[in-house]
Amino acid sequence: RFLLETTGQIDSASEASKEVIAEMIIHGGFRPSAWSRKKQSSSFLLMQGTETLNPIVPNILFRTFDLQMPYVYWENYLYVGPDRIGRAGGVQIFNMYPPTESPAVLAGVESVRIALDNSYSALRRASIIMIGETVDSILETRSFSKVQNQWILREVALSNPTTKDCTSFKVCSVALGITLDSSIFNPASTIQLPNFESNYFEDL
Repeated sequence: RFLLETTGQIDSASEASKEVIAEMIIHGGFRPSAWSRKKQSSSFLLMQGTETLNPIVPNILFRTFDLQMPYVYWENYLYVGPDRIGRAGGVQIFNMYPPTESPAVLAGVESVRIALDNSYSALRRASIIMIGETVDSILETRSFSKVQNQWILREVALSNPTTKDCTSFKVCSVALGITLDSSIFNPASTIQLPNFESNYFEDL
């Protein structure tokens, strides 16, 4: 669950003002689901059909589909073989095919070609291939950081190979070891996201 906010500056003497663009709850796994709302005072609405394959907000390439990464759970796949991705080193390539009930089928996705790191089996790249072999987008994990003996994704980028547009998602700080009420991830719950003090976070 997360908030998307814009930060603006009126003048040099004022504090930055924040405006909530959207709030989302995203469930991954074999049966992914997602809910969104535009205002914190309104109810969450289930995203249906191909909504998860639309940009979360205008001018940002990331879609709910990219955050869910449902293709890593698709059971119909083809092993392509080994390859290398720059400094990431050796990877194994798989073509993942969406089940008939997946919104990806409705959106015209033929397959998702994924590259898994040889050492950790971590996802390094995912290319969404449309019917007709057109590459719609390429998701790349660019860096990781180790915090409290845990590897944390630090930067991931989504690019459109046709327009050359790219959106990067960077994690600046993390808070580990925090216990949250599970109802926070229930769209029917009225519980708001907790506001943690800065000392809970560790910079990456």
